[in-house]
Amino acid sequence: MNREITLSWAEITFASNAGLMRQIVNERDGREQGQITKKYDAWGTHIWGAIGEYAIAKLLNMHWIPHLANFGIGDLGGECGVEIRHTVHSSGHLLVGNPQQEKDISRPFILVTGSLDHRNDKNEVVVNCPGWDFGTNCQNPEWYRTAKNDGRYKHFVPQGHLKDIKLLIETLENGLR
Repeated sequence: MNREITLSWAEITFASNAGLMRQIVNERDGREQGQITKKYDAWGTHIWGAIGEYAIAKLLNMHWIPHLANFGIGDLGGECGVEIRHTVHSSGHLLVGNPQQEKDISRPFILVTGSLDHRNDKNEVVVNCPGWDFGTNCQNPEWYRTAKNDGRYKHFVPQGHLKDIKLLIETLENGLR
């Protein structure tokens, strides 16, 4: 079940600044994400990634700490270690790498879709959460192909194979937190 998450412009600004800071730190430190800085907009990737993280934290009623260059923990951090993936494409796939590419393949991976073009009648931005799954469940060879944004192989999990976010909320309440 797709869940809509409404974000105010203040929330968009807060999360965007965190994404901006992440890219500034990457530029300062000479860090590239695969080939993303050559083939894709790394600035936008970090900004929208941070907005996605904020939106899911809001949906899950979790406090969001926007980490900078902290690669050992999940996007929402803490014990639960939730990973967030964002795409502007409403029918986009959840991208999950191989166990060698991910911090921890056993973590929950959540898909967020949306862009600034998706607004409600109050002019607030609306993003969606089509679903989630554990990274270990996303390793289907049929979904394995090259990602256009960075040239690396990833598993492209179709939205129809994702679990309802309600199940993740229950799972978090029963022990991942």
